[in-house]
Amino acid sequence: MNELSSLKLIDGKFIPDNAKEVLLSLINSKIEFHRKHVYGGDILYSERRIKELLSIKVLVNEAIDSALKSNKKLIITGTINIKLED
Repeated sequence: MNELSSLKLIDGKFIPDNAKEVLLSLINSKIEFHRKHVYGGDILYSERRIKELLSIKVLVNEAIDSALKSNKKLIITGTINIKLED
């Protein structure tokens, strides 16, 4: 595989409400993608990925709730790597 680029998708400090909007939008978008498109015809992969994303969503909500209760901001960074594959 050839790496084309590494991109910073998310990089900053967020108040809990903004962090929730950014992260849950991303997670919900991925869940909807897997509901609409079965990856390579493999329905089991898509179902497994949806379960993983739902678990991640729970953890994100817990982190946001913790930040709200302690009156803290969240530092969030997220990088995506784009590669070519044969």
